[in-house]
Amino acid sequence: MEDSNDSVISKWYNSLHAKYRHQWKSYETWVTENPESVARVEGIFRSLAYVSYMFTGQEITQQVLPELVYALSNLYVFFNDNILRKALHLCRQMTLTEERLIKLLTVIEHIEVFLELAGTRLAGRTGRWIIIASVHILRVILRLVLLFKYSSGIQPVPPLTTLKRDPKSLQQSHLNEPQSSSYSEEGANATFTGQRSGRVIRTLDAAPDINHRSWRLPDSNPVPRTPEHLERTELTGLPLLGEILHISRPVVHLTCLLQWGEKSWKPWLAALTVDLANLILLSKSDQINIVEEKEISRRRLLLLLYLLRSPCFDNYSKAKVLAFLGTTGRIWGLQTLSKSLSEYLPKWQKIYFYNWLQ
Repeated sequence: MEDSNDSVISKWYNSLHAKYRHQWKSYETWVTENPESVARVEGIFRSLAYVSYMFTGQEITQQVLPELVYALSNLYVFFNDNILRKALHLCRQMTLTEERLIKLLTVIEHIEVFLELAGTRLAGRTGRWIIIASVHILRVILRLVLLFKYSSGIQPVPPLTTLKRDPKSLQQSHLNEPQSSSYSEEGANATFTGQRSGRVIRTLDAAPDINHRSWRLPDSNPVPRTPEHLERTELTGLPLLGEILHISRPVVHLTCLLQWGEKSWKPWLAALTVDLANLILLSKSDQINIVEEKEISRRRLLLLLYLLRSPCFDNYSKAKVLAFLGTTGRIWGLQTLSKSLSEYLPKWQKIYFYNWLQ
């Protein structure tokens, strides 16, 4: 009798597992063959998150649900990216451990704000700081392991960038097609040289789509332009020290907060000093790739956020920013947006504009 029950359970499990594998395979095929439709679905999720921010209260604990929706939308994009990378063979050559560390770090950076708000909701101020310290210490450890053990170079945020969903970009990203330009497949027939003038001219057959057409000649050996194709820069000397400073900046800031408190200028100045030192030291490297250059530019731009971080915001910039929003609110069509920003900015400043955020 027991053998009969075990057989029934086994058959039921195998049937359920087969249905799951079939549905999963169908979804993978849909994502791979319809990236633009996937982008529209992802956009709907992201829009729901943005709308939910406006319909919740201004208290920190009331922002948990919108932040959950936003985190889930980011995870859904990350989930689909993994399917596309696997299907199009875009995964960079790396060990299984390195891949898992990068994916774990990406997931943490997508959900960290939600975890903080959830900790605040469940355990108050104590829970909030426990979550903040745990998340950022774990992030620092993971990034240092990637830097020293796997020579990850200048690490972007998040580590796995989102793939573009249009078919042309995905086609150019395909590792099995070293010539990423659609017109480069013609090879030597992409151009011809005039017999009298000696001028090199592109053939009509080699012309790209009209929306992407330019006067430049096609590159016979185009360089791949996606992160998956680029070799990571192995940092040494001063640039390595600069990246270590950037990675350890959250722990530095948290330590200063513990020592001098949230209202002190010392944690703010310490974080700003670390950021400036990081950028100065990284400028000593002359071998960084395009993706790493973009990451450095992003870090430079983020220096402006120090105007929205306490105590600078509380003592200086708050009044000026709110006055500017009040002025723009007099412009027709901007009244509602300016009013909403004026109401929510002081609350959002306590949630998002921390010195330790990357």
